Amino acid sequence: ITPDYRQTTIEFALMLAHDFVTPATRAIFYEFTLYNFNLGLYAVCRIAFEVAPSGLWTKSFDVEVLTQRHLTALGFGSTMDWLMLVGEVILVLFVLRYLMEEASEFCSSARKLDYFTDAWNILDLTNLVMIIATLGLRISAWASGGGLQVFTGPPESQGLQTFTDYSLAAQNVRTLRGLIAFNAVLTWFKTVKYYNVVPYIRVFMHTVSKSQRMLFSFLVVFACIHFGFVVSYSVAFGQSFLDLRTTWKANIFLLRVFLGDGSFERIITSAPHVGPLLMSLVILGMIFILMNLFSAIMIRALADAKRSQDVQMARQWEQLIDRAGIAWRAAADALRLEMRVRTSVPGLYSRLMRRKKKQDELEAKRDLALLARQQQQRPDDLLALGPGSPTCGRRQKRALASVAIKDGDSDDGSEADLGPLFAREQLQPKNMLLDEDGNLVTGKDDSRDPTLGLPALDDSQAMPPSGGDQDGQAIELLINATRHVSAGVVERTRGARGVLFGEMADSREVLLGVGAVLEVLSRRARDLEAQQANLLKNF
Repeated sequence: ITPDYRQTTIEFALMLAHDFVTPATRAIFYEFTLYNFNLGLYAVCRIAFEVAPSGLWTKSFDVEVLTQRHLTALGFGSTMDWLMLVGEVILVLFVLRYLMEEASEFCSSARKLDYFTDAWNILDLTNLVMIIATLGLRISAWASGGGLQVFTGPPESQGLQTFTDYSLAAQNVRTLRGLIAFNAVLTWFKTVKYYNVVPYIRVFMHTVSKSQRMLFSFLVVFACIHFGFVVSYSVAFGQSFLDLRTTWKANIFLLRVFLGDGSFERIITSAPHVGPLLMSLVILGMIFILMNLFSAIMIRALADAKRSQDVQMARQWEQLIDRAGIAWRAAADALRLEMRVRTSVPGLYSRLMRRKKKQDELEAKRDLALLARQQQQRPDDLLALGPGSPTCGRRQKRALASVAIKDGDSDDGSEADLGPLFAREQLQPKNMLLDEDGNLVTGKDDSRDPTLGLPALDDSQAMPPSGGDQDGQAIELLINATRHVSAGVVERTRGARGVLFGEMADSREVLLGVGAVLEVLSRRARDLEAQQANLLKNF
């Protein structure tokens, strides 16, 4: 096609004469490229006309705008183009560095599958691979469009031989923009883990980490049910409606319905019996059941996250109180405050001591009352055993987070009583996730050098100092659990000793009674023997 109308008409006539364009032609593509000298932009245009077997014409018009940097590495050679190229080179170096770090972490793992069980590792790998793919597509676009030039001669000289095909470069740039758009979401999602100083970010991250396994199961269930509805709608209404003709279009339609942007009116009108039935199934299965299931998963994860945060805050408050008490006692000992108060205001000192003594007595009574209530809840046959009972050293399992009201006396089983230690995850922080106490961890192994001899750029530099005492907290938790178990062992040993001595005393009493009975029987046997001897003498 040329700007000359007469020449274009002759070309079309030749096409018809040589059967290049016939009634059996299915598609016609018209491609051209526009160039703006003022802005330095390329507009790669494609107009497509497709004829369906039914005779229906469908048309499309695609425009892809390219810049000079999409075709050459330096663009027009301006300062901004040089800076962008240098920035891309630095980004590639960072990507190579983090790829080596991820490879080192994968090789150092005892079990290779454990590396892929962490969602943060998968997210990091996806992010890095997409950056490498983006770089490959950019280089491909440079190779396909770097040597091309747009025809800038007179319009009457244009023709098929002067056409410059930028379609391959435009396709690479279109794919490149899609990857960058998706990778931007992953990149900014990764930055959330560095913002744990914000009050509720830590709870949010802990909620996500707690619910990731359940969310994966939910996605599997959602995908299966959704695919079933996609197939059913495509089969039932694909011949009647264009937006349900293929499974992909039916998928888009159902997703819009799921988000509240679709309508079933035309489906009900076209199929009065099947339409309402399928609509009811979609509303019941996709909205009522699956949405409530998703809400239940997130509510449970949020409850666990809040509980862990409350435990951590209570522990930090106790540590603060202990430090303040130690500092106060050290200052009191150094300044001899008690002696000074006792000699200066003896009456006030005496009242304070009496109040403290009374408070200690009240606390002791409260502890005894609590112990009595706990003993009343135990079975009657185990009350006398005390620490020597078979249930000593065990406790009732923690109830899962639920909105249902349960009986307080119900028993779902028991577990080992380890004091503050409830789960193994409290001592094994997850990679790039939050531990049981809500602390954000980086998941890097301290036994190796994560920098591989390169400048230190690990995640610990981006993390605030507040998350660096996780190992100390785990050790302190383990020490407290060990103390609790040791105290329980000592208490149970003493109780078993008491039970053993009691049983031995009871056995001694029984044996003494048996000995007395045997002595009486022996005496009576001797008497009978003497009587029989006397009778034999008389006869």
